[in-house]
This record gives sequence, structure tokens and C-alpha cells, in this order.
Amino acid sequence: MPQILLVSVIDWGRHAYGWCQRRVPERPGSPFMWAMLVLAAAGRRGTFSIGHEPRETVDVTVVLGASAVIVADGAILLVQRGHEPQLGRWSVPGGKVEQGETLEEAALREAYEETGLVVRVGVELWSLTIPYGDGAFEVHDFAATVTGGTLRAGDDAADVRWVPFGELEDLPLTDGLIGYLRRGGVLPAG
Repeated sequence: MPQILLVSVIDWGRHAYGWCQRRVPERPGSPFMWAMLVLAAAGRRGTFSIGHEPRETVDVTVVLGASAVIVADGAILLVQRGHEPQLGRWSVPGGKVEQGETLEEAALREAYEETGLVVRVGVELWSLTIPYGDGAFEVHDFAATVTGGTLRAGDDAADVRWVPFGELEDLPLTDGLIGYLRRGGVLPAG
């Protein structure tokens, strides 16, 4: 019998305020993880309770993020993460959306801050929710092309470089990156 998940959404202005009620299938995993999935769909911050009567209320924060997937001449631009989560792993440049920014503006800003390159942001390729600590990151990844700048590691990137597609599996990448690149059509299905 599925439980009822009640979510009170108290998010930023561009998302609706109010209540969200969803049926949660009985599956292995904590109710907290199911709550984060519902919050990712309904808003970015809220409280939840499991069951017909409120039993437990937990404040859950989902941080909105954006990334730029930059590809040229058979290579992808990656940054080595200088901070947690996944410190030292390689990923596409990206980070948190600042208040008042669109997702596309955040992807453009983060690409510049982490790589020194100016980019033109294109279509959204995918989005994902990454659980972390007492919350989660909801990250939207966009195709982007370089229009200027000078390549250099900056902001919270420990290093930055163009990585040929054939060498991706030789690096410690962030969890699931290869799969997202394949499903997004950036890399050939393998």
C-alpha cells in the first residue's frame, strides 16, 4: 500500500507556493529520499511527513544548479572539482544558481568563473537530482559553445582541460557523467 507524501513548498518566487500531495510507491530506501524526489518536482525547499497523519517533519533544501556542456573537435571541456561534493573528480563546469538568475545565466556565469571562457548557452540537455547531506542539488545541464576568453582554472575548479572523448574513462569522473553524456547525445551510445 503506497504511503502519502505531503510536501509544503516554500520556494523562491518563480515556483508556486502551497501544498503538494503525491503517492509514494513502497520501495526500498528512506522516506527522506522519496521526499527529495517529490520536492525536486514540486519546488526547491519544503517540509514533508510520511503517512496519513504527520509523524515527522523534516526541513529539506534542494539547491538549484546549472552546468555547461562544452564540446569541440572531439573533446569535452571538464573541470576538476575543488570542493565537495565529489572533490577531485572531473565534471562539466557548473554550480549554484544565484537569486534572480535564470538557469541559462547561471550556466554562462559558472562556465566563465571556472574556465575563463565566455560561452553561448544553447538547449537544455538534461537535468538530474543529486542527494547530498540533508538535501539535494537539482542540476540543469545545457549545451554551450565557446565564443571567447582564455582557458584557466578559476573559482572552485582545481584544474580545467579539454579531454578527448576516448580518454574520458581514464579519469575519475563525477558519478554518472558518462551515462548522461551518452543519453544526452554528446557521446555515442556505448
